[in-house]
Amino acid sequence: MVSADGVGEMVDFGLIPKTTLFLEGITLRLYCTQASTDDIVIRSSTQLIVERSNLVDGITEIYDFEKVNSTTCVLVIKNLTRNESGVYSCREGDKTNYALVQVLYSPSSQSPVCTSNYDSLVIVNDLPLDHINFTCTSDQGNPPVLMQLHIFLPNSTNNISSIQLENICTTHNQLPNSRLLSCRIDDSLENATFVCYVSQQFPPPYTSSYGGSCSFGPINFPPKFSLVITPSDNTVCEGDNVTLTCTTNITGVEINWIIFTEDWKHNVTNESEYSSQLNIYKVKKQSDSKIIVQCIGTYGIRKVRTNGTISFSHKDLEPTGRHTLVICIIVFLIFFGAFLLGFYAWRKRKHVSKSSNISRQIDFIINANQLASTSNTNNANNKSLELCNEDEEKNLDVKDRLNGEDTCDMCVNPVYESASYDADKSKLPYCEDHYAVPDKKDSQVI
Repeated sequence: MVSADGVGEMVDFGLIPKTTLFLEGITLRLYCTQASTDDIVIRSSTQLIVERSNLVDGITEIYDFEKVNSTTCVLVIKNLTRNESGVYSCREGDKTNYALVQVLYSPSSQSPVCTSNYDSLVIVNDLPLDHINFTCTSDQGNPPVLMQLHIFLPNSTNNISSIQLENICTTHNQLPNSRLLSCRIDDSLENATFVCYVSQQFPPPYTSSYGGSCSFGPINFPPKFSLVITPSDNTVCEGDNVTLTCTTNITGVEINWIIFTEDWKHNVTNESEYSSQLNIYKVKKQSDSKIIVQCIGTYGIRKVRTNGTISFSHKDLEPTGRHTLVICIIVFLIFFGAFLLGFYAWRKRKHVSKSSNISRQIDFIINANQLASTSNTNNANNKSLELCNEDEEKNLDVKDRLNGEDTCDMCVNPVYESASYDADKSKLPYCEDHYAVPDKKDSQVI
């Protein structure tokens, strides 16, 4: 029952407890009627309140007990709170009656509370997170409160629920009175504000309601920026020095370099707020034709990367060391083998040709010598005859010397003369100056 002024309310114990709702903070009276009030015992769901028609010590600040008459008594709850909710019993002898007390209450005025995993509204953390977590926590209420999460965008006339951003945001129920909105960091959330609404409506006959909210934002992302490496493509020789410059278009960007090799000595100098210079000393050849050099710019959660390349000229890309030696040996063996095969084929062809030429030359020489011998013999004979004839014309007394032989057959052939005359001229007598005749002591007269 509700009093006319809404301040004091009362309920009767009964065999079957009635469902009763009472506002928190009121003074509640619970009436119990029994055959006698001399030995009343009243209990709550958690403790003993009245024993033998007297309050238990230590609870007088919360409860009061009165005897209305010999059969009726009343238990007074001075300031009803949610802690006094529950089932009450009033017993006398073997008879027990019950009353059910339900307390309606709302969250406190400090509820709800909104928090985020980012401490600042401007997200410039050195170690940026992948998601923005927005948590809304509210006190409990009876009936339970309704929680709604929304996102306000600066260019939108209406608020946007988290359901509309399900492609980048998800909602989780952590506790009955807490909800989490987790959104992936995206440029679409630039200058967005997260808002949590908590509402509650009491059932009839009460007309009271509750509403509260909290927010986090606006979210200010760092500005967008770009990076450029100059020169972006470099062709060098081993031992050269290389200088690369990375330039951005805004201030406040932290620039770092990554060289994808461990053998190069280098240092970095910051020329201005907009640029950083990488100096590489005496570059060394690598197995890869190109070496990647990366410039990384960081501004809060924003990170931009750009690449430059360093290539070696063709003469520096030739293999060295053992690889060169092996390749050279293989090439040499190939060429040497080809040379041997070619030389063998050439010699074989030359040998056949030479044999044929020699045979022809030998035949030619034999034929020439035969012709020369025949010609020389004829010439010599002809000359001997001529010389003999000349001796006859000079009245040489050949007959006397030859014992009547009228011939000059004993004259020596000029060929023999030319061959043996110089060797032993004294052994042969001569016909005048040119003819050799047998020695007289060897001649006999027949």
